[in-house]
Amino acid sequence: NSGEQRAAAAKFLQANRLPEKSVYLDPAAALAASLGTGGYPTTLFINAAGEIETAHLGEISRAMLASEMRALEKGRR
Repeated sequence: NSGEQRAAAAKFLQANRLPEKSVYLDPAAALAASLGTGGYPTTLFINAAGEIETAHLGEISRAMLASEMRALEKGRR
């Protein structure tokens, strides 16, 4: 998450039943700048080797998120 405080991010994750380990907190937005992210929201899908497999710019549906995560888990990227 870029620019948010830990408490705000934790509240969102808890409300949506998401694990905290799935979010990188970047209060200074340094990661977005280094990756050249063109806008918000951007969802990065990172494989077990720490490589960005794909990125989705804009709002993402629950179905698309689930599909991309399944692809990562199966190593199909």
